[in-house]
Amino acid sequence: MQQAQVSIPVNGKEGATAAYLPMYSTANNERTKTSTPNYNMKYYLMSLLQTKILAIAWFLAPIMAWVEKFILSDLEFYGFIVVICVANAILGLIKYIKAGKVNTNGFFTLFLKLLTYLMVYLVLLIIIHGAVNFKVNGAIITVFSWVNYVIYSAIIAQELLTALRNTAELGIFVAPKWIIARLENFNDEGKAVETPAKTLGNDINQNGNAH
Repeated sequence: MQQAQVSIPVNGKEGATAAYLPMYSTANNERTKTSTPNYNMKYYLMSLLQTKILAIAWFLAPIMAWVEKFILSDLEFYGFIVVICVANAILGLIKYIKAGKVNTNGFFTLFLKLLTYLMVYLVLLIIIHGAVNFKVNGAIITVFSWVNYVIYSAIIAQELLTALRNTAELGIFVAPKWIIARLENFNDEGKAVETPAKTLGNDINQNGNAH
């Protein structure tokens, strides 16, 4: 069976052959091929989409640069905070379910508390970013360059303490006292206590030297 080709205008030029798509004839149930300009339409839509994406990227690039410079550059850490807060909220929800205190108001209160935490943490990170990266006469002042590391660690320590207390109340995991003491000591004094393994190692060395 011969394949028919139809010459149609493509991109304003006569004589170009359009793409073929297989179709079935309803009359004799024979397979025939007809021409359709689907390829040209697809190419046009893809070009239009790429143009839109480039235009949006060109518009957003200076905005994102301004945000990273003056508002917040460490979005990755905020992502970790979001995940940790959501996980703690789930633990709190499980605790409410186990205590039989689940109701519509409880769900709304828990959700509102989660949003409040996330908003407060976001504002805090913005303030820390300004304190660490502010400039005077074009030069970055490094007096508070340590602030972000310490406060970020304190946030993680506080959320970890909350998680451990929730798991203890659920009776699923009760953290050893030295872990709680280490985290609480970091929150109170900014330094951690020695772990039992390290203390045990020091005792062994001291006993060995004594002999």
